[in-house]
Amino acid sequence: MNEDPSERNKDTAARGHSDRSLLGSKDRTESQKNHAEERGHNPSSDHEPAHTMKILFRGHSLFEWIELIFAFALVVVGIFYTFYAAKQWDVMKKALDKTDIAIGQTTKALQLSERQTKATEASADAAKGALDIAKLTLSSNEDSFKIEQRAYVIAAQQAFVVNHTPDTNAGVLVNLNFPNVGKTPAHDTRTYGCMAALASLGGVYNEPEQTMVDAMFARARQHPRAHGADLAPNNSDVFTVPLTDSECKPTNFLNARSLTPAERARLAQRAILILVVGGIIYHDEFGSTHETEVCSIFTAPGEAAGQCLANGSHNRMK
Repeated sequence: MNEDPSERNKDTAARGHSDRSLLGSKDRTESQKNHAEERGHNPSSDHEPAHTMKILFRGHSLFEWIELIFAFALVVVGIFYTFYAAKQWDVMKKALDKTDIAIGQTTKALQLSERQTKATEASADAAKGALDIAKLTLSSNEDSFKIEQRAYVIAAQQAFVVNHTPDTNAGVLVNLNFPNVGKTPAHDTRTYGCMAALASLGGVYNEPEQTMVDAMFARARQHPRAHGADLAPNNSDVFTVPLTDSECKPTNFLNARSLTPAERARLAQRAILILVVGGIIYHDEFGSTHETEVCSIFTAPGEAAGQCLANGSHNRMK
């Protein structure tokens, strides 16, 4: 192909201009570089971070970078959680310390309360003991007062009524005497009595059997002579008991029987005996009920042998 000489000249001129431009640019760059070095500045350092990032990002996938970011976030969260947990532990420790102090104070308060309770119980026991002593003292004083002031009805000596002794033909009568030797009246008095002629065991005088005497007292109490009367101090209740039999049926003293001649003879021989039982029941000024019993044996006309039983079981005040 034939090339136009004018065109070649244009290309040559253009290349020459370009080469001169490049040389000029190099000269300027070199000049700027030298100038920068003189001022202590490296022009390539302005582009170093971007270049480093390009190197870092080169060869790593997005997923790997997300993992790295997530791991970094976990580290940050762990640091913050550790700091927060330390703060929380400090708060809890302070709260526990306060709780320990409160528990210690409560324990001391409970111990003090327990000591006070024991002291109160001891005081209460002492007060109760003092009250019990006071009650006993008061009760003792009250009992002593009642014992001192109450009515006392005793059994005085029994005696046959004149002309109505066992050796006469008249009905046999005996007077029972119950004086009040106390300081206050005996109220609602009720008296009873019974007299019977009994054969002595073995033909000679012997003490009557306990069961027989008990039975005579029981039957006599069923038929009281009088009731409802008061017996003043230093006064006596005297009443007459007729001779009947051991059944102690109610009998007017006007209907009292006499001993037969044979019985009088046996009485003189102590082959029979005359048993008298009696008593008085009354209330004292303080509402208590009392009873005085008497049981006597007559072994000869006008002769009293004393109490009917050696054990004195029916010669008593109760």
